[in-house]
This record gives sequence, C-alpha cells and structure tokens, in this order.
Amino acid sequence: MIAYGENASDNGDFRPGAQAAAEFQVRAPLKEAGLTKSEIRELSAQLGLPTADKPQIGLPQLAHPYGDR
Repeated sequence: MIAYGENASDNGDFRPGAQAAAEFQVRAPLKEAGLTKSEIRELSAQLGLPTADKPQIGLPQLAHPYGDR
C-alpha cells in the first residue's frame, strides 16, 4: 500500500495529485478517517509528537504551475 498526507481540510482544494493518487490507488488515510489539519495537530500533541507545533510547509517553489510540461 502507498499512502500520502491529504486530509479532510483539503476537500475542495484544487489538487491534481489527488486525481493521480486515485488513478493509482494511493490511499489518503487521514482524509479517509475524516481528520482535519487542526484535529491532526491536536492528536499529535496528545501523543507528544515533535511535529505537533511545526509550521505548515507549503511547496509552491517546488511545484510546477498546472498545465506546464
């Protein structure tokens, strides 16, 4: 199984990767469980994970604009 980190807060966002994930049966367990970003942070804090208060990372500098080849 291959999984990635899309979550319930991502619903409605334009995410071309989500279409590719569906086509290749890549799972999004956080989204499947209905967990939002704030709920994931809360659970992470309860578990004492060091990432609980880590800032969100945006990767626009690594992404190609949609439609570019």
